[in-house]
Amino acid sequence: MGRIERGQPVITLTNPVPTEGGRFNGKVTPDVYTKSATPSSSLGAIDGVLRRSGFTAVSTEDSRFYPEYGVSTPSDIRRLFQSDILGISGTNRNADSSLDLAKQYKEQKPNGIVIAGGFGPTMETEKWLLGGVDIVVRGEGDVTTPLVVKAIKNGDPLENIKGISYKVNGEIKHNEDSPLLTEKELSEVPLPFYPDYISKKRKAHTVNE
Repeated sequence: MGRIERGQPVITLTNPVPTEGGRFNGKVTPDVYTKSATPSSSLGAIDGVLRRSGFTAVSTEDSRFYPEYGVSTPSDIRRLFQSDILGISGTNRNADSSLDLAKQYKEQKPNGIVIAGGFGPTMETEKWLLGGVDIVVRGEGDVTTPLVVKAIKNGDPLENIKGISYKVNGEIKHNEDSPLLTEKELSEVPLPFYPDYISKKRKAHTVNE
């Protein structure tokens, strides 16, 4: 895994919606949970901790809040594929569409890095790694994710970062689990960061209810 040469790696966080056939940006599967107007707390939390850690080129792409629910335009997809690091929030419901996105991203940007977290990748780590993901952050990612991104940026080894799994020359490595955050550590986690388009869409949804 090579070093990212630019001073600020471009990081995009996303949570693909479930689709029929599991194709990224395919026909959306009706889903009462992803239809809600509640933004992803996982994406917001990771966005917030990365910004606090000094990464400024961070953006969140949540297609549930796009003008057409769940549908990414060509410009939306270009933003994803131009990222140095693609972070995916995974569940069991969006596993197939997420892995299809990872595959398409790697085809477009072979040197890009795909990181996945959430209970889906945590529960089925090897499935995600074999499906095209480079690194899985298992369990809580608030402390772990910035450490992983710093290591990628600097070209540092990953073996000393707890709570992650990754591939080395095709072989899957599982580092030891990271401890749960203490009450003090939880109190120091920054507030989630949500893009303006999510805030505006959520406000409009609330007004129309």
